[in-house]
Amino acid sequence: MIIQKLKYETRDALHLAEYYFGVMSILNNLELANREVQLMAFTAVRGNVGSATSKKEFVEVYSSSLATVGNMISKLTKSGLLEKNKKMVTVHKALVLDFESDLKLEIILEHVSK
Repeated sequence: MIIQKLKYETRDALHLAEYYFGVMSILNNLELANREVQLMAFTAVRGNVGSATSKKEFVEVYSSSLATVGNMISKLTKSGLLEKNKKMVTVHKALVLDFESDLKLEIILEHVSK
C-alpha cells in the first residue's frame, strides 16, 4: 500500500469548507462547479442560506448574483446536497462538519477484485 500525506493550511473555516467540498465533489464525481462548491461551503459555515440577507452576503463575498444563487440552491436541493425546510436552506445533515476545528480526512482507494 502506498501512503501519501497532504497538508493544507487555511486561514479560516470558510476556506477549509471550500477545500473539503471541492475534494468531496471530485471523489464522488458530483461535478460541482466552483461557485457551487463555494455555496456549499458558505452554507455549511453560516448554517443557512435561505434568507435574503444570507443570499446578499454570499453575492457580496463571491461577486455573484441573486439569480445565480437561486439557481444553485435549486440544483443542489434537487441533488440532495442542500435541504429546504420552510425558508431555511441548509447543507444535508450527513455533510455538516465543524469547520472551525482542524479536519483530518482518510481516503482509501482500493482495487475491486473481479
